[in-house]
Amino acid sequence: MATSSNNKEVFLKLLSIVSSDEIVSLIKNDDFFQSENCSWKPYGGRELNAPQIEGQMKSSSNALVEKLTNSTDALLMRRCYEVEGVAPESGNTKLPKTLLEAITKYFGTDEEINRKRSEWAKQHLVILAEGDKKKPTITIVDRGEGQLPERIQDTIVGLSESIKEKINFVFGKYHQGGSAAIRFCGSPSKCFQLVLSRRAESIAGKGNDNQWGFTLVRRNYKNRIAYYEYCTDKDGKTFSFPYDKPIKIDGAEIEFVDGCLIRLYDYYLENPSNITYGRNSLALDIDQKLQRSPLPIFLHELRAGYRGDTKYTIAGLLRRMEDNKEIISDDITLPAGLGEIGTRSIRCIRLKHINDAKGVESYKLQREKIFYVENGLALGYEFDTFVRSDCQLPALAPYLHCYIDMSDIRVDLANIFHSGREELARTEDYQILKERLKKFFENEIFEKWNKEYEDKSLASANEDNKELDKLIEKAIVDDPELKELLGIGEEIKIPKGKDKEKEKYIGEDFPKKFEYVGNQPKEVDRSSYALVSFHTEAKDNLLTRKKDRFQIQWSSSQVFDVVLRGMKNGIISLRIDCRESAKTGDEDRMTFTLTDQVGKVKFEQTIGLKAIETPPYEGFEFPTYFEPQKESLKIPPKTTRKFAFASDVTNDYFSRDNNAGRIEFEERQDLQLKRFRLNDGILEVTFYSPIEKLGAREDVKLSIIDTADHRFDFSIPFEIVPPEESSRLNEPKRNYVSEVNWPAYSWNENDISSVDSSRTQGGLTVNLNVDSKPLKELKKTVGVEKVENAVNKYIADTYIYSLYLYFELKNDPEKDRILGSAMRAIGKALPGMIRKIV
Repeated sequence: MATSSNNKEVFLKLLSIVSSDEIVSLIKNDDFFQSENCSWKPYGGRELNAPQIEGQMKSSSNALVEKLTNSTDALLMRRCYEVEGVAPESGNTKLPKTLLEAITKYFGTDEEINRKRSEWAKQHLVILAEGDKKKPTITIVDRGEGQLPERIQDTIVGLSESIKEKINFVFGKYHQGGSAAIRFCGSPSKCFQLVLSRRAESIAGKGNDNQWGFTLVRRNYKNRIAYYEYCTDKDGKTFSFPYDKPIKIDGAEIEFVDGCLIRLYDYYLENPSNITYGRNSLALDIDQKLQRSPLPIFLHELRAGYRGDTKYTIAGLLRRMEDNKEIISDDITLPAGLGEIGTRSIRCIRLKHINDAKGVESYKLQREKIFYVENGLALGYEFDTFVRSDCQLPALAPYLHCYIDMSDIRVDLANIFHSGREELARTEDYQILKERLKKFFENEIFEKWNKEYEDKSLASANEDNKELDKLIEKAIVDDPELKELLGIGEEIKIPKGKDKEKEKYIGEDFPKKFEYVGNQPKEVDRSSYALVSFHTEAKDNLLTRKKDRFQIQWSSSQVFDVVLRGMKNGIISLRIDCRESAKTGDEDRMTFTLTDQVGKVKFEQTIGLKAIETPPYEGFEFPTYFEPQKESLKIPPKTTRKFAFASDVTNDYFSRDNNAGRIEFEERQDLQLKRFRLNDGILEVTFYSPIEKLGAREDVKLSIIDTADHRFDFSIPFEIVPPEESSRLNEPKRNYVSEVNWPAYSWNENDISSVDSSRTQGGLTVNLNVDSKPLKELKKTVGVEKVENAVNKYIADTYIYSLYLYFELKNDPEKDRILGSAMRAIGKALPGMIRKIV
């Protein structure tokens, strides 16, 4: 029969053990665990509990974060009892309403906590790693409220009981999660977790026999079906032993007199090396998920033989960026209408370019860039590929971190977030959310930032290699199809001299007015959008400057969503979209306010909005006009060029069976009509010039006629212009990616290239892996005198093939993956072909 002394002895054995194999041996050989002395009860009181326990998390580090969330809440609840003298779930009006209020009231301000961050964490919330280097045993210790032995079965090893939804100020509300980590322990047949707890002495109650309680959890099988169970004494009670002195935990400075200890034997980690050091360490993973950890957490790596630090205090990635102000270029918060989840504040932090500041690289290489956060906890995120590809901001993507506040999201919309916080549920609300985010990033602010970083990143990649430039230019010039795909030859206005400088807008330091421009109600097309503008007479940096920054806000609407487009010449522009649920004729009035740096409303305007539906284009059976959209046709040698006419005729004018129109154009040696297309009142005619001689040519004679005697004759001035005026400006840029930057592209030595589309660069950027395995092998297998030519040829061919694949796949949602796979195959073939010709 188990006694309290036996109980403590066995517990101390379990605490000293660092492997699942030792646990198996102890259970087998120690009388304590024999059937006549103990019982095993199903976890949560349910035998078929494995699906619930194992279905919570896919990631072992996320499961640990859930444990830390529970520990943080336990610390908060302990302080609530100590300070308020009432239960956290009591609903007492004096209790904090938010997590931030509770942290400040019970633990101090952010500044006060930061001053003693590590010292406090060492005594209150600790993670230890020991044992095997591939599968460490992880111990989590907190000085939270703790539990009496008789409460452990209903709380720590329970699945149903929860009071958190009744408490306003706790950290984690959405999830159970406390049991999620068990499945990552040991192996399917050797899976164990140790639990120890003691009610905080300060809240246990006078005269209460406040003992330690512990249990051992394991995975077991019945009829080949897995389930989880925990150990109790023969009477089904939790093992306990009296408190006599603090529990000594090897490697920990914490004076463990009460609270909770969870020990996870042989715990699987995606990266099991030093938990406190390195780009893929557990510390960095936790920092990323707890962007602003409410309370600091101390990590200690006890396994020997690792380089780097073995101690680390979690503060949160966002807080670390805030502390490292010298790497931040801009930090602004903008509102955005995001569909059914309403208008959200989005905090946008732009880091300084890697050329301008040290310490940026680790943040730049992080793939998660947009975080959906509640109380500083990342509920989900979008990767850099969303910013890079979907939002077409490739140069800005590595440097941008955005935080969307989801703290008061409606309960019925919380299904966007999976309980595991590992990915977002692919619901209709989430798809609308992503589409709205794309509109948010069309803001002129982000376009300006992207353009600035494009210029910095691409400057060195596209100069000082004239031989490579010639190879690429020749490949494009000799390929009319590629030139057409690239839009090279489209008329780009090149200044022939200095244009008359426009008077530069300066603006006032502060807005003089907030004047709506336009009629009311403002009509918003359900299939398009509308722009709403306000004159302010203020400087264009009014909403983004660091000092005396103003904010624009608006009231909520069930019909319309709003995002800021930008500010130019003192005019603030906002984009208005109809929500999915809006019907034609729906109206609403929205109030827009301009607030100063302290949040005081300085101006206010209420605007009426109305949802409309523009009827589809129909046109007349016969045209009343065709109007050229340019004065002349200018084409570089051996290039195609589109020339447009506006009209009011139906789309089937040239294709219908009766009374069809036709274009009369006499073929010439210097000009060919390749094709034409009529759509919604715009006729586009594509011409091609096969000659190379520059200069003005005979006017283009073109007629549009039909059988109903409608005729439109045109004489269009025609000129062959130098290719330098157009093709070089539209030629896609090259971005050389070295091995150190592979993580930013999720690349390895076998990846060859990718293609980014940018709104601000007005074209494409081809990312080229200059440290790829095929390129390195090519350098080794050609003579020293041929290396430069071979490398130039390899890069030029990779560049051209990448562009062809991009245009072939650009409408495919899987284009990035398919292009990457195809280029890996092409990359392997190129060295053999190049060796034969250099």
